[in-house]
Amino acid sequence: MKQLIFSIVIILCGLHISIAQNIEGVVVALPNEKKIRYSGLVEVIPYFGLQNWGMYFETNSFPARGVCIGTAHGIQLVDRYFVGLGTGINIVHNKVFVPVYYSFRHDFSKSQARPFISTSLGMQFGYYKENGYYSLTPDESSPSYGLWSNIMFGYRFKNRWYVSAGVTLQNAMCRIVPDQIYGALGIIAGAGIKF
Repeated sequence: MKQLIFSIVIILCGLHISIAQNIEGVVVALPNEKKIRYSGLVEVIPYFGLQNWGMYFETNSFPARGVCIGTAHGIQLVDRYFVGLGTGINIVHNKVFVPVYYSFRHDFSKSQARPFISTSLGMQFGYYKENGYYSLTPDESSPSYGLWSNIMFGYRFKNRWYVSAGVTLQNAMCRIVPDQIYGALGIIAGAGIKF
């Protein structure tokens, strides 16, 4: 009888070890499941208008040019997709706007160094002061708003720094100017870090 009980205990222990190994095998096989984690980026993106319109360019012969310093924060899905919200400071011809935008980025591989495509779409806000031809009273000022958007192709290096280039479409308008303050369709470049 003791031998039978001892044999059953040995068999049950062996079964337990076998089941535990199978469970460990399942746990080891789970890294392919989808991962979601926080991610963010900080970038500097200068731009140059190729097609320009609006009141500002009726009196000036030079094209729209400026720089946006921005940051976006959101979630990284499966280590290939980034979705987030961004903001920053957009300076165009000494006028300051604050863009608020949705940001989407698709990495073409999961390796540390990888190409990507990114797009941003949102609005920009500022405060426009006019003391010239279009003002109704001296130093009249008004809130201004407009479109902020871009699409860029780029490459991220192993150290998480990246470079990119693409096109931007942006504009600004306000109550005191009969036409837009400015509008630009142009080329845009960027450099930044993604963490």
